[in-house]
Amino acid sequence: CCSIGRLKSTRQMAEACLVDFRRPIEQHGMDYFAAPSIGIAISPQNGTDAQTLFKCADTAASYARAGGNLEVVAYSEELASRKRDWLELESRLRQAVRTGALSVVYQPKFRVHDRKLVGLEALMRWRDAVHGDVSPVRFIEIAEHSGLILEMGEWLVRTVCRQQRNWLARGISVPVAVNCSGKELM
Repeated sequence: CCSIGRLKSTRQMAEACLVDFRRPIEQHGMDYFAAPSIGIAISPQNGTDAQTLFKCADTAASYARAGGNLEVVAYSEELASRKRDWLELESRLRQAVRTGALSVVYQPKFRVHDRKLVGLEALMRWRDAVHGDVSPVRFIEIAEHSGLILEMGEWLVRTVCRQQRNWLARGISVPVAVNCSGKELM
């Protein structure tokens, strides 16, 4: 009950800070807005030394940032487990990019009224030795956050261009769409 009460009062204090951060900061006639993400760790259940508590609070803050700005998240073992899973999958994805373990599938695009093939969409896939087929939703999110998306996007475009060249040499001409992230466009 004591730690629950401490967590509740700490959360209330953090949320009060967020209310203050919602107010604009005026500087030279312009309004600026802060967008903090707050992670909470409580002693002794999350740790007894400053280093451990900061690490736990940082883990919670990273989840607060992922959820959007102006959010408060309290550390839990579930968060730590999800972070370990994320980091392990990120490491495996980095290895997959290095070793060429990604693949491309081509999804046909048909015109509705006459069912004519009008193009293909190139889709990246990843089959991991441990996790099997990893959902693109999952690995693209990891790639976006880790910066791998740029290298993966470049690989995808080169792979699609090579395939297009092979098809053209065989007399096959079909437009291929390639998805790209906002980071790639920048």
